[in-house]
Amino acid sequence: MPILTVTQNTVFKKTTAAATNLSSSEKFPVSAGQFFTVNYAFRVGEHCFIELPQPLGMVGRVGYFYLLHVKVSLQELRGVWLTNIDSEILYSRQNLKQGFQLLKTLGFNTIYPVVWHSGYTLYPSPIAQTFCGSATIPHSHFTHRDLLAEILEEAKPLNLRVIPCFEYGLMTAPNSSLALQRPDLLTTDRQNNQIFNRKLWLNPCQPEVQQFLAALMADVAERYEVDGIQLDDNFGFPAVLGYDSFSQALYRRENQGKPMPQTPEDPQRQQWCCSKLTTLLQQIVSRVKAKRNSLISLSPNPWGFARKHYHADWRLWQQMGLVEELVVQVYRSDFTTFVTELDKAEVVTARSQIPTAIAILTGLNTKPVSFSQFNQQIQKTREKQFAGIVCFFYETLLYQHLSPTKIPRNLSDLQRLFPSIQEFPFSDLDRHWASACMLALTERGVMRGYPDRTCRPDVGMTRAEFAALVAAVFPSARAIRPPGTFSDVSPQDWFHPAIQWATERGLLAGYPDGTFRPHQMASKLQAILVLVSPQSVSNPWVPHELLRLYFEDLAQVSDWAKKALSDAIVADIVVNYPNVRQLRPNQIITRGEVAALVCRTLKILHTVPRPYATWYWGLDEITEAVTVPYETWNGSGRLMRDIQVRLSQLGLYPVHEINGAYNWKTEQGLIQFCTALNLPNMKTGVLDQPFARALINTSSLKTGS
Repeated sequence: MPILTVTQNTVFKKTTAAATNLSSSEKFPVSAGQFFTVNYAFRVGEHCFIELPQPLGMVGRVGYFYLLHVKVSLQELRGVWLTNIDSEILYSRQNLKQGFQLLKTLGFNTIYPVVWHSGYTLYPSPIAQTFCGSATIPHSHFTHRDLLAEILEEAKPLNLRVIPCFEYGLMTAPNSSLALQRPDLLTTDRQNNQIFNRKLWLNPCQPEVQQFLAALMADVAERYEVDGIQLDDNFGFPAVLGYDSFSQALYRRENQGKPMPQTPEDPQRQQWCCSKLTTLLQQIVSRVKAKRNSLISLSPNPWGFARKHYHADWRLWQQMGLVEELVVQVYRSDFTTFVTELDKAEVVTARSQIPTAIAILTGLNTKPVSFSQFNQQIQKTREKQFAGIVCFFYETLLYQHLSPTKIPRNLSDLQRLFPSIQEFPFSDLDRHWASACMLALTERGVMRGYPDRTCRPDVGMTRAEFAALVAAVFPSARAIRPPGTFSDVSPQDWFHPAIQWATERGLLAGYPDGTFRPHQMASKLQAILVLVSPQSVSNPWVPHELLRLYFEDLAQVSDWAKKALSDAIVADIVVNYPNVRQLRPNQIITRGEVAALVCRTLKILHTVPRPYATWYWGLDEITEAVTVPYETWNGSGRLMRDIQVRLSQLGLYPVHEINGAYNWKTEQGLIQFCTALNLPNMKTGVLDQPFARALINTSSLKTGS
């Protein structure tokens, strides 16, 4: 994962628009010096488009930084379509595994597997079963598998983005069960012919068609952890179609009884047809986003052709914010024509506003494309600073001929064109809960990895290793006493200087028997107490009263340690994985846990996943700049206590059960409170400033109960 460094105060934004034009929910302020690990960083004009492991405020995980305000290694969006035609990669799990490994060695980071073809899904779909009469395409390679689940399981460990492509869009095969069962949903030309380009087309004017396609894609977003969904050039309303009786009657109703013009090129008819396709896309986007904030990707033909012949006005869709990633199909063999398409005004504009890649044709079954041709096109795309390229398709990327026999391309040529990109500095941190913490600390030189490119986040840390770490965390700490001498630490030991340094500053100490026990594993409580000791903490709480709000296992903490531990809570240091309410003070602390504690100590923001951090927030500290997501509430015992106290005063929570732990009674009280005041927070799952002020200021409440 790349590291992004903020070099001056700026904002993380939902769009590339100027920050002054955005609402507070569309931007999140960040300060110079902050570090973020990012899953990817693609160029978008003067901005970079990134995905974070954890969301930032209302902006979420995906958004934009102004490039001049950050330092980050930009990646090339390298994508490829995986098809079920003329290719076998989707035919078995083993093929997926081998294919993804090869793509990864070539630095590819995005795959677009076809999942909707000929009027069938390639994965088991309850929506397709109900609407089309078949849950999966009737093909032996797909009927007894969950292809999409397999793709995700094989792709995610390699950090490949998975964006399923609904390739057939509104198109279906004449012999599909969809076409045979629902002929009433198909559109026709002026002669009442249904077939266009050897296919049938669903009518986007039909409400049932709109509901079906939106439900089909929303179902994928809900059931699978996909990075997005993609529509392509078949998401269209062919200009020669739309003359079926339903469309003509609808046109008359919406145009003061005027009949539909019989000329497909009529401007008013074109505009009307464009609006129908736009309405369908709006429904799809709305339904998908309601299930998961998946990226909406579109791979259309060049705009002039797409709008004129298919009523696909993707320039308008991009301006409306309906398209978040654009992959323009520029399948041109003539290089001059290819470059002309890259320089079209709508393409240049899109390139500066959303991630825009160019789709390159690497060949078809009966139409080979030379390496020199797509090499030249890719180099020109890079020269013009697009986000990247997407190849159509996997098989022709690797083979220069498919028929009558397969002839592989020269692998060394492909490796030169697609040099491997080392995205992750350590082999064992990918998707580890503490990966952002460990990367941030290794970037700063506070922690180090091992020669075998591992960071070993789940391995325990010895007292000697912890002494060395403490020296890096508090380099300016002053000596307060003479260095200790220990019977089990000699000047020849690598850890001797670190132990002397730490004991001089009172951060660590030896044992009464004169030993330091450098090879003994450090405990969780020891680490917390050392890290909080140099800090000056204003803590008004009785230690036990504060700690009982946060920890279920407080009985395991000795009384002598409770004051320092409560100081650590007030200083926002403590991190508990996997259960934020279980401190487990006496267990061996792992390197990942140490990294998380150190990131909190050094105030390195957005590295510790929110659900595992304890937060010393109260209701009065929830401001416009501080919002608390639902999954974080259980990590702030003080905040939950404040909420329970206010709810009890309003008669919505039992006063004898105020304990700082989020529970079903707290939830019921909050639901009643939000319902009575018509607040959206229990739906949004976020505690914000208006909600906090309402809780603080409301003196009485009528719940209707």
